[in-house]
Amino acid sequence: MSKKSQPILLAEYNLQMDNRIEKKATSVLFALLIFLFIIPVLLFEESMVFAEDKATDKAEQIEQDKVIAVKGRGGDFSLMGKDGRVSLSDFRGKVAAIYFGYTKCPDVCPTSLSFLSSAVAQLSPEEKKMFQSIFISVDPERDTPDILAEYVRFFDDDMIGLSGAPADRTNAY
Repeated sequence: MSKKSQPILLAEYNLQMDNRIEKKATSVLFALLIFLFIIPVLLFEESMVFAEDKATDKAEQIEQDKVIAVKGRGGDFSLMGKDGRVSLSDFRGKVAAIYFGYTKCPDVCPTSLSFLSSAVAQLSPEEKKMFQSIFISVDPERDTPDILAEYVRFFDDDMIGLSGAPADRTNAY
C-alpha cells in the first residue's frame, strides 16, 4: 500500500464509523420516541377504559341505591304533635327541613338543631313563611309531644316536634 491510499482508507473507515454511529443514534432515537410517546398513549387509553368502567360501575351502584332507598320509604306521614296530628302534606308548597333525633341526645342533635336554627334565622320574613323545620323523635316512649314542644322551642319558635310509633314513622324516613 502506498502512503496516499492510507489516508483514503482512514477517511473511509471514519465515514463508515460515522454511518454506524448515526444508524445506532437513529435506532436509539426511534426507541426513545416509542417509549416517550406511544407507550404513554397506550397506557392513557387503558386508564381511560378503566375509568369508564369504574364510572359505569359507580352509576349502576347509584341506581341500585336509589331503588333500595325508595322501596317502602318516603311519602306523606302523620305523627303526633303538641296540638294533635301533623302530616307532611300540611306543609305542601313549603320547604320542610326534617331532622330525626331524640331529646336526650347529648351533643349531635342539639348541635345540628342549632345549625338549622342559625340558618333559619338568616331567612327573610317572606322566606320564613315558605319554610318549616320539623324535629321527629326516634324515641317516642320518652319524647312525648309536650316534651318535644318544649325542646324544639330552645332552637326555633316555629319548629315543630313530632313523635309516633315506629310503624307511623316509616314513611317519614
